[in-house]
Amino acid sequence: MNNLSQNIFQSRMKLMYIYYAFVVFSIRLGQLFIGATTQNCPVICKCTQKPTVAWCRQIPTNLTNFTSTLTELHLTNINLGPTLSQNFPPMPKLELLDLSKNGIYLLGSKILHNLPNLKTLILKENMVSTLAPSFFEQNTKLEYLDLSKNKFSALPDHCMKYLRQLKVFNISYNILTSPSLMLGFQQTKNLKVIDYSQNKFHYFAPDTFLFSDKWNRGIGRHINLSYCNIKDIYPKVFENFPNLVSLSLSGNPLIPRANLTLLLANIQNSSSLKKLDMSFLNYPTITSAFANLQQITIKELDLSGNKIETIEAVSLQYLSTLHIFKVNRNKLKTLNGLVRLGNLRYLDISYNQINKLNIDYVKTFFKMEHFVGHHNKLLTVTREELLEWKGLRYLDISHNKLEMLNLPMVSNLETLYVSHNKLRSLLFPVGTMALKTIDASHNKLTSMVPFQFSGMEHIHLVNYSHNDITMIHEQTFKGYTPKKIDLSGNKITKLDHYGWEFATEVYLRNNPVKEISIQAFYHMFSLEILDLGHNKIKEIVPGTFKHLKNLTTLLLSDNDFGSNTDFGRVFNPLLELKHLDLSANALTVLNNASLKKNPNLKSIYLTFNNLTKISPAMFSTIAKLERIDFSLNPYVCDCSLLPLRDWLRKTSAELHNVHVKSAYACNNPPSRKGINIWDFEVENFECHKNLLYLIIFGSFTIFVVVSITILAIARYIHEKCKQRRIAKNFKMLNRYTIDWVQSRDQINPLLTENLKKKPPSVCKEEQPKLKDKPPQENLTEAEQVKKENGKENIYVNCQELQQMRQNMQTKINRRAMTPDPYSGTKYNSNVHNYRRHSFAGNNGENYERSWQYGRRAHGIPDDRSLTQWRNQNQNRSTSMYHVYPDFGYSTLPTRYPTSVDSWPNRYSKKISDSVLVHRPYQGHQYLQQYPYYLHQYNRHLARSHLRRNVPMRRSATAQWL
Repeated sequence: MNNLSQNIFQSRMKLMYIYYAFVVFSIRLGQLFIGATTQNCPVICKCTQKPTVAWCRQIPTNLTNFTSTLTELHLTNINLGPTLSQNFPPMPKLELLDLSKNGIYLLGSKILHNLPNLKTLILKENMVSTLAPSFFEQNTKLEYLDLSKNKFSALPDHCMKYLRQLKVFNISYNILTSPSLMLGFQQTKNLKVIDYSQNKFHYFAPDTFLFSDKWNRGIGRHINLSYCNIKDIYPKVFENFPNLVSLSLSGNPLIPRANLTLLLANIQNSSSLKKLDMSFLNYPTITSAFANLQQITIKELDLSGNKIETIEAVSLQYLSTLHIFKVNRNKLKTLNGLVRLGNLRYLDISYNQINKLNIDYVKTFFKMEHFVGHHNKLLTVTREELLEWKGLRYLDISHNKLEMLNLPMVSNLETLYVSHNKLRSLLFPVGTMALKTIDASHNKLTSMVPFQFSGMEHIHLVNYSHNDITMIHEQTFKGYTPKKIDLSGNKITKLDHYGWEFATEVYLRNNPVKEISIQAFYHMFSLEILDLGHNKIKEIVPGTFKHLKNLTTLLLSDNDFGSNTDFGRVFNPLLELKHLDLSANALTVLNNASLKKNPNLKSIYLTFNNLTKISPAMFSTIAKLERIDFSLNPYVCDCSLLPLRDWLRKTSAELHNVHVKSAYACNNPPSRKGINIWDFEVENFECHKNLLYLIIFGSFTIFVVVSITILAIARYIHEKCKQRRIAKNFKMLNRYTIDWVQSRDQINPLLTENLKKKPPSVCKEEQPKLKDKPPQENLTEAEQVKKENGKENIYVNCQELQQMRQNMQTKINRRAMTPDPYSGTKYNSNVHNYRRHSFAGNNGENYERSWQYGRRAHGIPDDRSLTQWRNQNQNRSTSMYHVYPDFGYSTLPTRYPTSVDSWPNRYSKKISDSVLVHRPYQGHQYLQQYPYYLHQYNRHLARSHLRRNVPMRRSATAQWL
């Protein structure tokens, strides 16, 4: 047992170790993956895949959340200011930190101390005015420092002593009053670029660059002093500046001209100076300042914007080393003064008044590669003039007045701009094989010939827009098809296939195109952008775009589609479509399946149409929709627009023109006009009229049913009450059939409520004994027998019964008892009044008046008394009378059947023992055999009177002889 227990214990321990190892492994694995996705890149940031670069879009709650593997961290425009004092965590690999546009006023002295390998720091567009002396103490490898667009009034000298590797220092767009580099800059020996632009120096002192004498002289340096509002500059300020390569004094028109001349005289000895920018100094005769600079060796000179009218040849005679000369935005009319610039490779004479290129001067520029002559008044450029520039690669003579251009065989020409001229034809010789870009827009070209771009194997862009082209040959683009073709703004009316299979972008905007051949885009599998906007297209035949498998942008705005085109079938082949513009097409409706086969759409424009509603079901297959524009449509804000309203409220896509007033306003109904379509609300049941009608109909039906039910219940209760009243009255009475010949002296009173407690009885002489029951002598004994046997008809002493009957007769005679007005067949409208008057009182006070009224109603003579009438009726031995509540005697109607079997079923109930037949009339044998039916017949007559609304008295009625 011990060994067994020990083995079990060991096995359990092994399982626990295995489980523990699995848990630890799972935790480590989870930390590995979670750390890679969360710790290495905070949730508020966007990182590259490794990650090594992070762009943060929100303010980090804790700067210590950043991973140590980052090499670049961008924290721009997230309002980190006004004070940033929290130190960054150790990030030994971080080389770039961007803190621009954060409204920072104050920076902590040690926030960068954990970034030892930082090389680029961007603090531009903040409000910083000073830096702590120890700010860069741990950032000795910093190479690029951008402090532009802050509030520095003095250079941060004390903290610069640590930046021995600094190469670029940008302090532009501040409020510096002095450019002097103090002692701290003595350690920045490798500084290459100093940008002072857009400050307010006013004056350059002799000691401005005093501490730069220790700098490395093997590094070329660039100083930008443009637009610093300089009013005075010491001529020898740059004399000892080490290895000055580039100097910009642009935009300082307040510098005295004498000062400039002395400055140029001093820097000519600087053999390192290669670039000099003296543009926009408002110095028309500035070229004369170069007349005596025999030792100057600059290669780039910018004199633009100085209002120069003429250039003397002697002024630039010593600038033969110039490679780049910019003299644009002046008032030059000729190029006479440039004859000695034989080494020019780049010449910019744009925005002048030159009307002719003299071949004598052009020959001088035999090394010309880049010629910019736009916005002049050139009338002609001859073939011979251009032949002199065999190395020409870039030619821009746009915005002139050229009417003809015959290009020579310039084999190196890559870019040609001849737009905004008056050219009527443009032909290219076979040798222009290097052309990549041709811009001949805004001319007067009327046609394009076959194989126009033959041999141009590098052709990329052809812009023939805004000409008068009406005809394009079907083989114009055969051979070498440009990647981008712009034929916008011409007079093309029909599109056919022009041999442009390999084009990637085609622009045909603003043409009067009415018809598109189904073969127009045949085999254009590479086409990505197609612009057919602002034409007169009314319909696009399905299948026109079937070869455009890679089309991403389709612009069809400003056409006349209306409802003629089935866009669903037209767009089906465009599986890669991302941008679609259908604005201003007078569209009235769009089918839900119009964009069903375009799941990659990102932007849709449907502005300026006649759409009263747009169904969001049209976008159900689009998962990456980013931008939409449904503005300026006459929306009808009713129930049909509710799906679009709800979709706009929850969509993440950017809604274009959302800030334009009334861009998305309801047009109808008038009560909602002017309300934005995402704000309107509908009234209750406005969108569920069927439900409203159903509710109304249902409510009415329920009301009717309930009313009928209530009436039925009331009728039922009323009938039941009547039946109970009748039953109650019947229970109060005993009904007897009397043979008036044999028993005229007998009376069977109708018992009242008081007599119900004492059942009616008969004498011994009136009825044989009950079987097995001896007669009782008094009422007390009769009641006792009744209680014991449950019988209501008890035989008692006749004398006592006679006394009781006399007492009851006294009460009964007080009641207004009259003959039944319904006796025989007589019936008239006086019946109701008769009964109302005759039975009005319960105590017999109206007896005589009732009798008089009753006898007049039945034709009884006035001199006959009630007793006489009664006796007359007693002699009618052939009559059978019956008794029922509230009625007197009546003759048994002969209209009732004489057969018991034919009586209604409701008379088939057993009669109670209270009905006795005494010597029944021999003429009605069925009444002798079935006394029950006489009782039911009485009930039937009572009910029939009730149905005829004949009022009945609730008191009992007695029979009389």
